[in-house]
Amino acid sequence: MIKKLSFPTLFWKIMKTSLQQIICWLLCSGLAMAHHVSGQEILTKPISLEVESSSLKSILSLIEDQAKIHFVYSTSNIDVNQTVSLKVTNTKLESVLNDLLKPLSISYGVVGNRIMLKSDRKNTKSSSLSEPDPSLKTTGRLVNGTVMDEKKSGLSGVNVLLKGTRSGTTTDKNGKFSINIDNDNSVLVFSFVGYGTQEVPVGNRDDIEVFLAEDNKNLTEVLVVGYGTQKKINQTGAIDVIKGDALINRPTTTLSQTMQGKTSGVNFSAGSYGFEPGAALGIQIRGQGAPLVLIDNVVGSLNGLNPNDVESISVLKDAAASAIYGARAPYGVVLITTKSGSNSNKINIEFSASTTSITPYRMPHLADSYTTALALNEAAANTKVPAIYTNATIERILAYQKDPINTPETVPSAANAALWANLYESNANYDWFNVYYGKGNRNQQNIALSGGSKTFNFYLSAGRQYDGGVLQVATDNYKRYNTIAKFEANLTNWLKLSSNSRYYTTARQVPAYDNQGNYDLLFHQVARTFPSQYMKSPNGVYSIQSKIPWTNNAGNETTRINDFVQRFALELTPLKNWTVNADFTYQLTASEFTSNNFTVYEDAVNGTPIVSGSTAPAYVAKAQNLYLYTTLNAFTTYKFDIADKHHVSVLGGYQQEKSKTAYLYAKRNNLVSSEVPSIRTSTGPVDAIDSLAPYGTQGFFSRLTYNFKERYLFEFNSRYDGTYKFAQGKRWGFFPSLSAGWNMSEERFWSPIANAINNFKVRGSWGQLGNQLTAAAYQDIPLIGTSSNLAYIINGVRPSYTTPPNLINPDITWETVTTSNLGIDIGLLRNRLQLTTEVYRRKTTDQLGPSQALPAVLGATIPQSNNMETATNGWEFNLTWNDRIGKDFSYSITGMMFDYLTKITKYNNPTKLLTNPYAGKTQGEIWGLVSEGLIRTQEQADLINRNGTQKTISGQVWNTGDMQYGDLNADGVINYGNNTVDNPGDRKIIGNNTPRYQFGLTLAAKWKGFDFSMFWQGSAKRDLDLSGNFLYGFSTTVQGSIFPDHLDYYRDSDATKYAGLGKNMDAYFPRPYLNADMNNKNQLIQTRYLQNGAYARLKNIQLGYTVPASVLEKIKLRQVYVYLSGENLITLTKLPPHFDPETANVGVRGNGKSYFSQQALTMGINLKF
Repeated sequence: MIKKLSFPTLFWKIMKTSLQQIICWLLCSGLAMAHHVSGQEILTKPISLEVESSSLKSILSLIEDQAKIHFVYSTSNIDVNQTVSLKVTNTKLESVLNDLLKPLSISYGVVGNRIMLKSDRKNTKSSSLSEPDPSLKTTGRLVNGTVMDEKKSGLSGVNVLLKGTRSGTTTDKNGKFSINIDNDNSVLVFSFVGYGTQEVPVGNRDDIEVFLAEDNKNLTEVLVVGYGTQKKINQTGAIDVIKGDALINRPTTTLSQTMQGKTSGVNFSAGSYGFEPGAALGIQIRGQGAPLVLIDNVVGSLNGLNPNDVESISVLKDAAASAIYGARAPYGVVLITTKSGSNSNKINIEFSASTTSITPYRMPHLADSYTTALALNEAAANTKVPAIYTNATIERILAYQKDPINTPETVPSAANAALWANLYESNANYDWFNVYYGKGNRNQQNIALSGGSKTFNFYLSAGRQYDGGVLQVATDNYKRYNTIAKFEANLTNWLKLSSNSRYYTTARQVPAYDNQGNYDLLFHQVARTFPSQYMKSPNGVYSIQSKIPWTNNAGNETTRINDFVQRFALELTPLKNWTVNADFTYQLTASEFTSNNFTVYEDAVNGTPIVSGSTAPAYVAKAQNLYLYTTLNAFTTYKFDIADKHHVSVLGGYQQEKSKTAYLYAKRNNLVSSEVPSIRTSTGPVDAIDSLAPYGTQGFFSRLTYNFKERYLFEFNSRYDGTYKFAQGKRWGFFPSLSAGWNMSEERFWSPIANAINNFKVRGSWGQLGNQLTAAAYQDIPLIGTSSNLAYIINGVRPSYTTPPNLINPDITWETVTTSNLGIDIGLLRNRLQLTTEVYRRKTTDQLGPSQALPAVLGATIPQSNNMETATNGWEFNLTWNDRIGKDFSYSITGMMFDYLTKITKYNNPTKLLTNPYAGKTQGEIWGLVSEGLIRTQEQADLINRNGTQKTISGQVWNTGDMQYGDLNADGVINYGNNTVDNPGDRKIIGNNTPRYQFGLTLAAKWKGFDFSMFWQGSAKRDLDLSGNFLYGFSTTVQGSIFPDHLDYYRDSDATKYAGLGKNMDAYFPRPYLNADMNNKNQLIQTRYLQNGAYARLKNIQLGYTVPASVLEKIKLRQVYVYLSGENLITLTKLPPHFDPETANVGVRGNGKSYFSQQALTMGINLKF
């Protein structure tokens, strides 16, 4: 019968043994078990020796030479000078060691190619201590020691800390140290980057030997992959992992913003509205399409998730990694694992809160009204039209700038004295960007409750996020609430049940604006508002042309989303190493859109209200979208070993998903009262429309993984998918992938360099994925369309009617994405330096493209065909360095860079028209003219006009200060040729707008309770062919935006009080006009105004402090962490200061016309109870 010992008794039994015995026992038993396979191989090596009366040390050395192994032992515990004899011939090492060591009471354990020895003899001093001695006294004595690695080499720079204090030291170049201790109960903590941390009780010893084992946690780290997990050392696909700790405490509102720059090969881009409140960034993995986002293995919204709930994010980038998901994952997969409960028998409570002050970053500014008047009058003179600002108006502008308090912003109009003077007739002086945008606030609060026992665990959380934006004249905000409830129960040792409930609700409110446009119009209107435009009339009423009534009073649009996900999962373990998994998920997403549009007014001189015509009639529009999604997964996994060397895992499963979307929209004019905006309180006819959209796929999948002693790795995945989108016979596709890896550092020949290069793995993959996402539903069925209000009146009415059925192509089928990937993973210098590099090629065949051209008289849209191909080539590089200096300071450097380019390799464009894609085109390429500078002399201008050199591109008269273009084909005329690749005229490829050499760099450091981090992100190369008034300033009279940077334009006339800014012959911008055609000839895509979009941005910087545990004990807290954080504090770029490198080419109504980036300063606190 085995006697069970209580914990105190067991503890003091262990204390009887020496320190060296404890360490050796741990290494020999624990680590030997972890390396059982390689240990068994070592012990079978044959040994032949004949030695008489020699020291044990000499015999061990001879065995080391023959078996190519290393013995590790403590000379204070094992007498290696004792005399022994050995005579063996071709005997297994295991038998040799048993015969040699057992009589000496020495046991052993195998760790890799090392054999750890320990003495089984009891220490007589310690054995006499049956119980702890309460009489131990404070000694204040000095303890010496040596810290060595498993090869008995001294380790320099090891941190030695007296536990419970801040007293410590480091080892010298030979691994030696000396430290003062308080008493014999003192415990020393030994830590060193790349090695496991050890705590060693001192006892009554004056000299200590400590052996540190290499820490291979980076290699044994478990990654989340499709339908399972995998040790990093066995990874063969292209997978990046972002830890949840890297995503918290950032002053951002959505997870996509937080992820930006954290993983290589993933491109993030702002949407049409820029960095609006709650902005969701677009994501592309390796340059093609949006990835599949799975949250706890369920399709979900990346930006509806609370970053504080994220445990880790795995980004599956190649076909080998993502093929298991088949039809849903042609562009890669983002796997998000949320936090779960623990089996610690404790309840953990965490709370965090932060408040953030935000201000617009790189926001434009208007020139003052007097400068603007002079510039516009000069442009008017160039256009040969009357001055925009009269002399009288300019005098009033000067008077207002001198005394704005006593000078009215406007006067009755000279054209109509009943109305106030607007636009360039009024005399105010506003920088409307400063009026509309200013400081804003964000804040968030999160709470989580978790815990559990051996049979049950749970995780509950709730979060609130608010972003008030920076718009000052209207409500423009974003709110989100999140909850998660996860439960897991081990009902038996073979049955596990889990439930995962997730809910979020968001509300986005924006100004409705007027009937000329929506939210996007706001950014356009602010930029084109004259600085001289009055804000309020002398009657105190806002002017329409200030755009404030449209922005603040013309109504609002609110989009609400409620998303609920419920997942139930079952895991059976019928036999050892065999698991059966099944899960079912139900998702309901309800979206509601409400647009309340009110009529607004300004005043006449006599105070009479005047309707703004673009806001009449008032109306209400509503839309509701209901999305119901269900999915079922069932799969089984069996793992087995062959001869303890061959490790095999087999997985097979089935997956199906169905969804239905129901959409309803209604609008009704003539709203009776803005106090109760609704369809019912409107009196006009109801305009309504609805739609239904089903979706469904089925798939069978399998995976086979094999590794030989974690040295040779192989994996095969397959997916057989079907979709409803294609015709019968085209619906199913088979898509396989395979990958292999070689852990070279596990080979015997690697031993001589193992200390320097600890890990070296080469891996490669090939695979195919099917894509049905680009195909339209029912495109194989000739559908008859219906519509109302025929253009002709029949019998006094405009009847409803049908349209002819569409042409179909029943042969449309799957696009196929084929990816090849080669990767290398390297660990250097005790794995402190980690390097990963990838090169890949991604080829997409059978893409949907245009069918063969047919006669125009056909009168119908030609269906697409599977006749397009593209290829993407790219590379990725990741670097991580972790180290420690002294006992308190540690730091890390993490960097990544990646690049890719996509080419069209096949496209049905036989003439290679430049206006369409063509075979050989690099996506993002920019065709333009070559600028030779501004026309400097009248003689040059006359020659161009006389010879008609540039007449083809513009029939306008060419003047000094206009652009002169290069005649690349030397035909004496600047033209576009046939607009083909073979004959582009005088155009050529002048750049590419694809972001190149994107990078991220994170620097982090910790010192005592303080921590600091800095995160840079950017792109080293990008060309931007920007256009519009944000770039050039001048357009037509009412569409210009004159910023200070725009004033560097060509001028050859002296300034007067009422026009012009003085001569500027060496200007950057051309001569300005107030006519679109006259400006356009100078604003063509060309080399002179091609912008350098490269940048580096200090995305985040953070300083935090963790309150010492000794302080927290008094207030019953486990952890208190406070921090300050800054976002977008520095940007290095050559772009004009009013362009942000992340949004320069963004804007529905022109480049740069979107929500600005914001600088953010945050204070936050995290509490753990």
